[in-house]
Amino acid sequence: MKRWSVSVLIISVLLLIGCDIFGTKEDYYPLTVGNSWSYRGHARVLTATDDQPDTVQTMTIQVVATGKDNLNSGEEVIELVNTTSVHMYFPFESTYTVIETTYEREAGSFVLSYESKTDSAPDTTLVLPLTKDKTWRVNEFTVVKVLQQEDVSVPAGTYRSAWKVEQTVNTGTQTFTQHWWYANNVGPVKAHWQESYGTAAYEFNLELTGATIK
Repeated sequence: MKRWSVSVLIISVLLLIGCDIFGTKEDYYPLTVGNSWSYRGHARVLTATDDQPDTVQTMTIQVVATGKDNLNSGEEVIELVNTTSVHMYFPFESTYTVIETTYEREAGSFVLSYESKTDSAPDTTLVLPLTKDKTWRVNEFTVVKVLQQEDVSVPAGTYRSAWKVEQTVNTGTQTFTQHWWYANNVGPVKAHWQESYGTAAYEFNLELTGATIK
C-alpha cells in the first residue's frame, strides 16, 4: 500500500511539472535543433484600382532551428534561421530573398526571442500555459491577448484546438491587430492581419505548408 502511494505521488509531481511521458505536455513553440517550418503567404490590397492587382505580394518562408548557441550574457539559446523569398507584383515586379537570424529560449513559462546575441531586451513571444484571456506585453509596441481555441485547416493539415491569440501593435503612427494560431507540438500555423497606409488598406495572410518537429 505504501509503495503504491509513493508511485501515485511521483506521477502527480511529473504531471505538475509538465513531463510528457504520458503525452500530456503542451508545447506551442517547440525549440529543438533540427525543427523546421515552411510557410506561404500573400499580401492583398483591399482598395485596388483597375490598374492595380489585388495581390501585390506573395512569399515563402523557411524557418530552421540550426543549432545551439549562447548569448553574450551567457544564456543558452536556439538559433533560428529565417529565409523569406518575396515576389512583388506592384508597383513593379521583382523578386528578392531576405535571410534573418534570431535566437530563442525558454525561461520558465516564457518563450523569449532575441534579435542578436547582444540583445538584452528580448521579445516575449509566448507565456505558457496558454489560457483564455491571458494577456502579456511582447515589447513596447505590442500587447497579446489569448482569445480561444479553434480548429484550423492549412496546407500542412488540420490542427485541432489551436489557440488563437490577438496581437495589438501600436507603432506610434498607427495601431493594427494581428491574429495568430498556435498548434500544440507544432507552433504557429496561421496568421492574418490588416494594415493601412494612407488611403490604401492591405490584408496579410500566412499559412503553414509543412513542418518537421523532432
